[in-house]
Amino acid sequence: MDSNIIIAISLGLLALYMIVRLVTQRQTNSVVLKSKIQAGAVVIDVRSQAEFGDGHYPNALNIPVDELENRLSELGGDTSQSIIVYCASGARSAKAARLLKNHGYTNVVNAGGLFNLPR
Repeated sequence: MDSNIIIAISLGLLALYMIVRLVTQRQTNSVVLKSKIQAGAVVIDVRSQAEFGDGHYPNALNIPVDELENRLSELGGDTSQSIIVYCASGARSAKAARLLKNHGYTNVVNAGGLFNLPR
């Protein structure tokens, strides 16, 4: 067999593996998120008030990431409670998750963007 064909087949198989892995990971994450929400996790939308107003996850709290540190008291004192943070793309929610963990919250999940949350 020509080495270019072998390389092409190998790259195709690698791409297929990565796609399957990504889909499986998203399905797993969705199941985990749904389970946590059903068990009473606090869901926090860390986008701006305007973004929140345009649409948000049901029953989510809106605490913009830049206000989160000053509004931790709104979460109560239980640092072991399950908290899920999300934004539009995952960048602000990653920042929010780090901030919460730095303040001792031990059960924080960054769901990424709004559309990653289960419906």
